Amino acid sequence: QPSGAFGFHGPSMTVASWFPGQRGMVTQRNSSGSTPSQRYWNAVPTGWDVPADVVVGQANSGSNAAAAGANRLNTPMAVYSDGTKLLIADSGNNRVLVFNGIPAADNASADFVIGQADMNASAKNQGGTSPGNATLSMPLGIHGDGARLFVADYGNNRVLIFNGIPSINNSPADRVVGQSLPTSASPGTAADRLS
Repeated sequence: QPSGAFGFHGPSMTVASWFPGQRGMVTQRNSSGSTPSQRYWNAVPTGWDVPADVVVGQANSGSNAAAAGANRLNTPMAVYSDGTKLLIADSGNNRVLVFNGIPAADNASADFVIGQADMNASAKNQGGTSPGNATLSMPLGIHGDGARLFVADYGNNRVLIFNGIPSINNSPADRVVGQSLPTSASPGTAADRLS
């Protein structure tokens, strides 16, 4: 099954992504807007109410407190995997977490973070008044094409492009699409703007 995503909107929202090898991950936000974890299946479920094999972002399936940290999430909105690494757009913490491997157990810690200087930081644009080429504000999407990584930076009205998946914290993007400068976040309707 090809990788992709789908969502349902209403009192709750569910977004699912399936990766090469029939693995899948689901993000679910409840009616209060809280989305503190990702549920991961090693195979596509074949029935109703199949429990996840792994919970990412919480200590276990019974936990649901949003927080920052290498093993915590706050409103994750998208996932991407190249078949080896796992990336999660952690919108409430204004970052993307990078796991060098697909987590095999609950409470796994990410290896790197995109958009923040360290795993415990969570401020929009790292607390600055304007974005930079290493900051994020509510990332909502992630995709890769084997050579590049694309991050939809919703709060800054842009898409960041990285030449490969970053391997250190706070890596700057190689290109910015949707803004004339990496320090701009103005929405617009011109051909070179996003809103």
